[in-house]
This record gives sequence, C-alpha cells and structure tokens, in this order.
Amino acid sequence: MEVQITDFENAAFSSFIVLLSRTILESKLNLYIPMSKVEQNMQAAQRREACTSERFWFRTNISAVEGADAWQRATSDVEPAALMTIGEILMGKEAFPGLIPLCHRHLENADYEPATRELLREYIAFIARRAEGKVLTAATWMRSFVLNHEAYQQDGRVPPAAAHDLMIAAAEMGEGRRPCPELVGEISRLLPCEVPTPTEREVAARGVAVAQPWLLR
Repeated sequence: MEVQITDFENAAFSSFIVLLSRTILESKLNLYIPMSKVEQNMQAAQRREACTSERFWFRTNISAVEGADAWQRATSDVEPAALMTIGEILMGKEAFPGLIPLCHRHLENADYEPATRELLREYIAFIARRAEGKVLTAATWMRSFVLNHEAYQQDGRVPPAAAHDLMIAAAEMGEGRRPCPELVGEISRLLPCEVPTPTEREVAARGVAVAQPWLLR
C-alpha cells in the first residue's frame, strides 16, 4: 500500500486491510483467480485514473472451497470471474455481495467496542467514497495541482515553483494545517487528537486501564 498524504488516509487503509483480512479468515472466503488475470490486473492498475476508470478481474463466487482438489479448482480458468471496477468490487454488483458489505457484517457480529466500531465505519465510508470517485486519489490531486499552477506552461514539465508549492501544500495537509476535503471529504479530524476528550480525562482520573488497540488483538 502506498503511503498517503494524511494520517487519516493511512489509518483508514491500514485499518481496512486488517478488517478485511479478519473478514476473509472468519468467512473463509475464496478469492483465488488465475495468475494470467492477476497479471492483467497489474497492467490495468498502472494506467491513469485506474481507481475509478479501469476494470479488474475479480472472483464472483467467493464461497469457501473445501476438499483435496480445492487449490486446483480455486485457480482454474473455468472458475467464475468478471471484470469489475474497484467500486463494484468493494460495494458489490448483481449477485456479487462486495467486500465492504461483508466487512460491515463482520463488524456487526464481532466484539468491538462501540467507539471502535464507529471509527471503522467512518474509515470504510471514506474508502467507498474514494473508490466511487467522490474524493480524489493522491495522484489525481497532485496532477490537478500542477496542471492548475500559475507556473505550469502546459508543456508536460513540472516547473520548480509548482514542485515547491506542491511539497508545501502536501506537508501542510499532512500536518493538519491545511484542509483537504477534495482528498478525504468532510471529516472531523485529520490528525490523532493530542487533547484528551472529557471521557478520556475521566477514565485517566479513575485510573482505569486503557484497552489494547483493536489492531493488536
């Protein structure tokens, strides 16, 4: 996974990877596709605006595969797979349920604290917006920044002034000093809050042990 500009994006993708991994393991999902289709997906992923414009091979029958020949059947060319956008892979298409609804199902059934469950829902909602093109990817944002910079001469070259301003803008966004709704949408906080909430202060005053982070459980 590429490092994102803001802490919120990095936290969202890291948490989603863990949540999806637990969903796959718990439901014993079968996501195998032939290597030839994986290679086609890798080629498509390199193209511009691939997140919203390209389609990728993905397995449509993701039920668990069991038996001695499970591996052969799981990777066979006759196994059902279809070309789908990232949004369709995550949100579902026709009979294919989508990975995000499956994660929501796991989230409801698993033993997560209410605050953790709500935060994970916010992360999932952000990832869905990114996949649907409602918020920009970092690559699209950087490309747009340079194309609209006053120093850019429409010649395919990034002028030093544009590169400098791009780095300043990215640093300010990463430090939470510059709003970036085009990247993350409307969220309440970009950075981990250094000031404890009233609840956190009350818990600290009572000397209650802090719960282990859910990622480490």
